[in-house]
Amino acid sequence: MFNLFDTIREIHEKDQSYASKYTSYRDMLRQSCHAMLRTETIRLSDDFSRLTFLAKRQSLTDAQRFGLWHVWKRSDNIASSKYQPNESEYQSDLKALVWGIAALTGLPVPPDFKQMLVNIRFPESRPRPRGKRIARMRVVFQSAHLDGTQLFLICDDQDNPSEKPIRVRVSGPDENDAFRNGVKAFWSGACLHLIDVLIVADQSDVVVPRFIVLEPDYLLNVTDLAETFSDFGNSPLYYLMKKLEPMPNKKALLLGNMANFFLDELLNEPTDQRHHFLARDPQSGQYSGLFLRGFSQQPFAFSTCAELQTADDFNNFREEAQIVYQNLRGAIDQDFPRAVHQIKRDEIIIEPSFLSEDYGLQGRLDILQRNAGNAKVVELKAGKAPWPPGNLTLIKPNHESQLLLYRLMLQSVSDQEPDH
Repeated sequence: MFNLFDTIREIHEKDQSYASKYTSYRDMLRQSCHAMLRTETIRLSDDFSRLTFLAKRQSLTDAQRFGLWHVWKRSDNIASSKYQPNESEYQSDLKALVWGIAALTGLPVPPDFKQMLVNIRFPESRPRPRGKRIARMRVVFQSAHLDGTQLFLICDDQDNPSEKPIRVRVSGPDENDAFRNGVKAFWSGACLHLIDVLIVADQSDVVVPRFIVLEPDYLLNVTDLAETFSDFGNSPLYYLMKKLEPMPNKKALLLGNMANFFLDELLNEPTDQRHHFLARDPQSGQYSGLFLRGFSQQPFAFSTCAELQTADDFNNFREEAQIVYQNLRGAIDQDFPRAVHQIKRDEIIIEPSFLSEDYGLQGRLDILQRNAGNAKVVELKAGKAPWPPGNLTLIKPNHESQLLLYRLMLQSVSDQEPDH
């Protein structure tokens, strides 16, 4: 590996702003971490977790580890907010960087750096405000520790690095006991997002989150995740099973795709053309033209579907699709404007996509209406209603879970509290 001290010396002596120097130091640290972890097989999803893992592997002291974190965090702050450090801050971080690199590589600190920084103090961590609740915290997991009946996760705080690790309390039915079993799957260096976090009043190093999200940088699709909830029971294995199964080409799936096409057409039709597609005759030229456009979007899927190989099968499908169309028309024209719903066509966004950095979720909604700080989500589902038939208040577990996850994701990206 190249001589890191020479690189630091070159960056330091170059005539450029402190912001540019911090950027170069961060790039050097990133390259060094990747080089030193080349033979490792452990999963490390971001730069901070890589630096944390290396610090533990090389037996850095708390002060040395914190110094490197501090340089890294300040470089991130400079890049995101154009913050300009002063001379004293830069000198302190330079000393932390040099001594930290010496500890990582096992090499002595060069004499010129010792002489130049002899009177410079190392960065110092700031205490956390006790009893305060914060929206989110990103940490790197080290280990788990059982203290009586209370389980603690020993973690390093990525947002506000300190010399001592924090303890994440996982216990109590009114706190976060649901995550207790999942901790068994955590590994050293895993990235966690802590959501709705309380810093304990009498112990600033103890925090109690409401939610714990493992590796949020690996985004999960909301629709796929909702499939882990079913009429037959709930299991995360359903998610894996769906990933391994080939994509089916079934009549029900084609009908659902056609329903989404109808929805898009109905919500985007010009005002002067509304209410003109209510013909109930399957042979109506208006409906036939609309159906043909839907068919032309996926002709190969229709042609190869085993359930649509005869003319009678296809005609029956077209009639079923028209019933779906008429139901959608009735919902948009009659149900949406009702006071209980108050969904206005002119305020609707069709198929918006979102991702939540906090929860590690991504998804595309069917309909979103946002106004005056409120949001309404409408999800389109084709097929039969849940058992028993006739009870329109029922909703399938996977559909309910999908809507709840969408709500959670929208609250996250809107910076709203989980209970808002």
